[in-house]
Amino acid sequence: MGTLLEAKEVTKIYGKAGHPSLNNVSFRVAEGEFIELKTR
Repeated sequence: MGTLLEAKEVTKIYGKAGHPSLNNVSFRVAEGEFIELKTR
């Protein structure tokens, strides 16, 4: 199976939070796999 989705070094800060909800996250999803990504 091949790679369906790949993200490298993703960082996300919402609004004026001052700290990242995601910090330097990398992942790869192959065909047929499922993922769930939650932040608080």
